[in-house]
Amino acid sequence: MYGMNARPHLYPFPQERNSPWHVFCLFVHRSGQPSRLSFKKRWNRFPLSPGERAGVRASDITNLSNTWAGAFITAIPRFFSKTPTLSLLALFLALAASAQGSNGLSSAELQGRELVQKILSQRPAENFTNQGVLKIRNAKRENSSVPLVCETTVGDGTWSALYRAGMEELKVTHTDGRANQYVWHADNGKIMTLTGNQTMQSFADSDFWIADLGLEFFQWPGQKVLRKEVHRSCGCTVLESTNPNPTTNGYARVETWIDSDSLGIVEANAYDASGQQIKNFYPKDFKKVNGQYQVESMVMINEKTDTRTRLVFDLSKETKEP
Repeated sequence: MYGMNARPHLYPFPQERNSPWHVFCLFVHRSGQPSRLSFKKRWNRFPLSPGERAGVRASDITNLSNTWAGAFITAIPRFFSKTPTLSLLALFLALAASAQGSNGLSSAELQGRELVQKILSQRPAENFTNQGVLKIRNAKRENSSVPLVCETTVGDGTWSALYRAGMEELKVTHTDGRANQYVWHADNGKIMTLTGNQTMQSFADSDFWIADLGLEFFQWPGQKVLRKEVHRSCGCTVLESTNPNPTTNGYARVETWIDSDSLGIVEANAYDASGQQIKNFYPKDFKKVNGQYQVESMVMINEKTDTRTRLVFDLSKETKEP
């Protein structure tokens, strides 16, 4: 489902778009190509509240429990400068609140959450449209093709991807600090808003599920860094995402190899509640367009149904929009 092995999967970052396809392309790393993306920690995303700036109160300090450890460290000098007489007490209370806010998370879990925050902060730099085709091979080895159009729209603090394939249409909206929103126009004419495990169903009869198109597993609360290793010629961080309420046939756990430089998905495997592998995803072919490598095709294999879908982009028809 998501083993992405190419340039930063679906999100073009502020300086460049690394993949042709809005959502899936932003997280795919360009295999074998140096990343020109840079990621900087922005502690100002976690500003102190007015109460903290004016005076230290235990209730205010508790607000720090939802920030990264680095955000707290950066805030310490501000406590000292604003409340010199209470600086020691402020530091003590803040440390206590920070420890309590972590809820006993291990170092690997804290690293996993921080990594996911960085990935989710990525977004397309501009509006654009990609055209492609879903090449589907069923369990009987019969092949079929479904044209696909993906329109990416960027707004203030939000961006969306609209997928059209045959009679189906899916809009995935990504908003900073909020869960993904999925609005699905099924081929039977019904319009549904999906959440959580409801997204684990096929889009356009392919092996790409709706959850895959929105990278829903990055929204799960359980995120843990397992190890770092070289995978498919890329230096990777292996991330384990755990579904808090898995269904029998849906994803219970996803293991993802993430390029350590670009944060692009190199490959991903999804497992059900019994531990059996359901999906394997990876970017396959790359093409140099205007001096930049882009993902030309991605493969999604369903191990349970013995089916496969290859998503192929027509990079010559990619268009930018105002």
